[in-house]
Amino acid sequence: MADPVLIVGGLSGTGSTTASRLAAKRLGLEHVYGGGIFREHAKAAGETIERYNETLKDHPELERKIDDGLIERARQGRVVIESRVLAWILPDAIPACRVWLTCDEAERLRRVREREPGTDEDIRKRERLERERYETLYSVSLSDLGVHDLVVDTTSVPAEEVSDRILAAFRKRS
Repeated sequence: MADPVLIVGGLSGTGSTTASRLAAKRLGLEHVYGGGIFREHAKAAGETIERYNETLKDHPELERKIDDGLIERARQGRVVIESRVLAWILPDAIPACRVWLTCDEAERLRRVREREPGTDEDIRKRERLERERYETLYSVSLSDLGVHDLVVDTTSVPAEEVSDRILAAFRKRS
């Protein structure tokens, strides 16, 4: 892979942001945090993440704008991108190693509650809205993991080991 691209995704609380940051640091590549871009757009719109999720349901062009920006950045290469949906929508012409992280739901919810306000039901609602948007906008099902080069269950695996597994898959694909 001449211009390496690594895509790391997962639901909230799976460790995708931590793992993608570690991988980027170890590979000496830029890290792009898709969730951070999403949060910036919500803030610019004067909305909470929860409200912005609702807004995107009625304004898919806003979601496409975010995702198109991530695709364009991937096209430039030498990057690790953390994104929930990019692995499915990245054009085949852009070679990339695609990784998806999973985690037991109870553990995921515990991790998210440690860092953000809200209830388990708030988190589940946000995820449900995201799934519906991806299905409607891109015909993507987050349960169809066949596009990924690696799937890692992070429930009881330390972040460094998750990063090791990602790097091994990335190097194998490169």
